[in-house]
Amino acid sequence: KGKILNVEKARYDKMLGHEEIRAMITALGTGIGKDDFDSAKLRYGKIILMTDADVDGSHIRTLLLTFFFRHMNELIKRGHVYIAQPPLYKVKKGKFEQYIKDDREFVKVMVKRASDGMIVRYGENASKLEGAALTRFMGQLNEYLGFFDKVDKRLRNEEVTGLLAQSELVRRSDFEGPTGMPPAKLKSLHTDLEKIQKKYQFKALSQPMFDEEHQTWSLTFTDAQGAERHVDWTLASTPEYRQMMSKYGQIKEQLEPPYLIEYPSRSSAAAEPDEGEGEAAVGGETKAAPKRAARAPQEPVEKQTPRELFDHVIEQGRRDYQVQRYKGLGEMTSGQLWETTMDPERRTLLSVKLEDLAETETIFTTLMGEDVEARRNFIEENALDVKNLDI
Repeated sequence: KGKILNVEKARYDKMLGHEEIRAMITALGTGIGKDDFDSAKLRYGKIILMTDADVDGSHIRTLLLTFFFRHMNELIKRGHVYIAQPPLYKVKKGKFEQYIKDDREFVKVMVKRASDGMIVRYGENASKLEGAALTRFMGQLNEYLGFFDKVDKRLRNEEVTGLLAQSELVRRSDFEGPTGMPPAKLKSLHTDLEKIQKKYQFKALSQPMFDEEHQTWSLTFTDAQGAERHVDWTLASTPEYRQMMSKYGQIKEQLEPPYLIEYPSRSSAAAEPDEGEGEAAVGGETKAAPKRAARAPQEPVEKQTPRELFDHVIEQGRRDYQVQRYKGLGEMTSGQLWETTMDPERRTLLSVKLEDLAETETIFTTLMGEDVEARRNFIEENALDVKNLDI
């Protein structure tokens, strides 16, 4: 029913006055508070947190977990708290349906469908990607593009962001140097930006500038709308920038256009479910479905950028399928909600565990509390350890 109160920041009396929290306490039956809470009075064996599969849903789930950790900790320790796994997508063809849990799994499914019989040649030497290597690369490319877009929201120029990704400006030392001697990598980036300035409509591009206060160098360009954009250590120390550079480093050899997409053959494994038959599948796993003849070979296609390649492969995977992205659980019928998220025979539940009380205490205090600086530092320090991020 929407976001609940962040109990980490709220006074106890304000929390008890919050309508949604009061309703939850009443429904559970345990009471609340040091003197009144009694886990033996719990009315349910499982407390299932069921939120939308998008970023907003993740936020609501975090608020709920904060409440349970702070005020009903015993229910977590006794194994009563679970997290439901509703799907974010449904793909459909005739009577065949597949539910997919998140964006990462959606890309994986679409790439797997598209890449059978596909060969991608890249760069001047026409190096080849196919099969499992192509599928793995497309997953990595998806992650890279997600962080690339976050950095580009600051710079508002994909060409500049692309050159920055190639620049190897990753450490503070890459922005440091004595007065009058800008660091080599920053000078090299400036030279590259000068070459594209007219084509991509910079109104101005500064020489490398030295910041006396922070003892670092930076570049500033003015975009077509007259806004100044800065390439400096402040940008380079953000989590999204660090992730972009990390992901770029993993696949930079393959980020060399042009890309020639070939379809020399289509094996029977690429055959599609018959229009009128098939079973529904939940999550990323597809149940067996009757197959028709494999797709015919296609003419080669050339793409000039990694993003064009990615979009083409996803488009091929989606071909002939109806794709629905659920904005929320309310978009599902009661039957779909039961089938994908609530049916005990088929649902996936994650059990919430409390393994290290001290570490968990630190995480909730840092991420949900009032100290903005501590939260920023935590995110920056742990950004490169993130494995599954909704971008």
